[in-house]
Amino acid sequence: MKYLGKFICIGLNPSFDLTLSVDELSDDAVNRATSEYREAAGVATNIARDLTRLRLPASVVGIAGENNLREYMGELCRENIPSHFIKVPGNIRENITLLVGERDVKTIKINRAGPKCTASALAELRGYFNTVASEGDTVIFGGSCPPGITPEAYASLMEYVSTLGMRVVVDTDVLRADHYFRIKPWLIKPNEHELEKICSTKFENDDDMIAACKSLVTGGVDVVLLTRGDKGLISVTRNQVVRVPAKPVKGRINTVGAGDAALSGYLCADADGRNQYECSQFAAAFAASVISSEE
Repeated sequence: MKYLGKFICIGLNPSFDLTLSVDELSDDAVNRATSEYREAAGVATNIARDLTRLRLPASVVGIAGENNLREYMGELCRENIPSHFIKVPGNIRENITLLVGERDVKTIKINRAGPKCTASALAELRGYFNTVASEGDTVIFGGSCPPGITPEAYASLMEYVSTLGMRVVVDTDVLRADHYFRIKPWLIKPNEHELEKICSTKFENDDDMIAACKSLVTGGVDVVLLTRGDKGLISVTRNQVVRVPAKPVKGRINTVGAGDAALSGYLCADADGRNQYECSQFAAAFAASVISSEE
């Protein structure tokens, strides 16, 4: 059965992502970029962009610094992505990714904190759902909390959205297992490091990770989509565990946005009525498709 609802991607701390390539990174020396790319980003925006490219109805909603918001929204408009942001004083942050090396590329990420969010802005965002969201929509919460918003407040917003009859999807590294047991989201998408933070433990092997995913499912999460970089992904539900190896990518690799794309791919396949195995396969394939390579 195909899914007919719309997708609302929530970003409390959007960013401009600046990706710089350098041949090497030397201490106490001038390191010159060989290429650079800048775009409106953040987890919520990346997923809305992917879903739009996959011809699904997606929008970006969130809280953002007012000083450079016009530029940010203008970029989304050019990509035909509807957006609505509640303004707070300051600038939308700029995050930096360094791709170091010509062949065996090392990725270094520097994420800035972003502008402070006020309680009134969060309350306004909460009220926004009452006017635009419909039962059966999917609301995707992606990215970090800005200064001024606690994980508890973030989780409470998700709980509220869930009570309105919408499917909740979560892709963030700030919540823990007890939060998810309260929210009972339809899907969460951690990576290995984030899963360890969620469960407050270190995993020795794949079986330990799968057991942790199963414990989250038992606690109320319908689907755990665990992305693992070059080791592929694992999806876990109450009835099934699906392992998918990473799809091969040749050349110089840039993995920025690959995890977001995996989630987008899973959502797209699910919207088309595919089963868990097919959704997981398409998630891995779509993640591979957005990884840039240079022959």
